Amino acid sequence: MLGNDLRDQSVNLVTTDLITKILEILNEWGRENLRKLGWFASDPHSYEWWGGFRDPFEISVSAILVQLSKWETVSKVIIRLREGNVLNPRTLAEAPAEKIKDLIRGIGFYESKSRTLKEFSRLIVERGGWETFISRDLSDIRRDLLSVRGIGYETADTILLFAGNKLVLPVSRLASRVLSRVGFSLPRNYLKAQQILEGSISRSLSKYKLFHAALVSISKKYCRSRKPLCVECPLKTLCRFFEKEFLQSPSLLTRT
Repeated sequence: MLGNDLRDQSVNLVTTDLITKILEILNEWGRENLRKLGWFASDPHSYEWWGGFRDPFEISVSAILVQLSKWETVSKVIIRLREGNVLNPRTLAEAPAEKIKDLIRGIGFYESKSRTLKEFSRLIVERGGWETFISRDLSDIRRDLLSVRGIGYETADTILLFAGNKLVLPVSRLASRVLSRVGFSLPRNYLKAQQILEGSISRSLSKYKLFHAALVSISKKYCRSRKPLCVECPLKTLCRFFEKEFLQSPSLLTRT
């Protein structure tokens, strides 16, 4: 039993040390690059982290829309929703389904997402508006979000962190790919993976937001599923995948 405890402590120390090194690199890289990639690192409580948005409801809507869609498309759709004067909970909840579909057309799974947006908007209205909704106990907010068809753990936690400024770390599939290649493998179970990550990072809005934003950006820009640009990746000095696939095969270093 004592041996297992010591082994667990050793694993936890290694895990925390690796996450600390990753955060140091992300912090330096993020200051110079995140804004170029659509993230506005600023005051920990600022809504602008999420694409420069200033309204928590808009952040929530875009978090729903961006599932399996490109951010560039989502940005255009948000503009259409603004111009259509429907980008507030009550108006969106009461808008005809066909109108919402037309406004978000171009987004992946736009028909099902139009239903999700209406259901989410109704929820906010029923709870008394955004401020009342988001000011409740965290477990109650999360339970409400997960009750909406089309909102899973990652989207719910993204809304909680970036629109609600709650200390919840989303576990993105994109971020998980980066961490796995670096050598930090997470369990498939979302809640277990989240527990490990939150236990390895000091509880801080700025660190949670930076961790998510930077890893998602690195995944899209460098750590792609196919033809990753490992040579340019800021995490290459820590990365087992880079060491195995590239340093041991010099001919691959010129691959783009």
